[in-house]
Amino acid sequence: MVSIKQIEASQTHQKNVMARRKAQGMATENELQALHRLVATKLVEQLNKDNVKASDLANAIKFLKDQGITLDKNGDMSAIGEMIESLPEIDMSKVKSYISA
Repeated sequence: MVSIKQIEASQTHQKNVMARRKAQGMATENELQALHRLVATKLVEQLNKDNVKASDLANAIKFLKDQGITLDKNGDMSAIGEMIESLPEIDMSKVKSYISA
């Protein structure tokens, strides 16, 4: 169990870190959060386009991994199942012609 003193010490430490960052001309916590939201939003926009590139998928996967977001193989798989069901059907003849081109 975490004590109140530990929580207060952690909050004080976080405030000190952010004050040092600001004094050094580095991004504030609010700026970092805004950047995080912007990157996530842009990745979603890219993934929702009809012509998604492999690099877009790779960037999204890296972003999720960097955030510590992973899929627990023993956990609830319904969200991934819904995502898979929402994918369009793939015309394999087009894929083969694209690969051989």
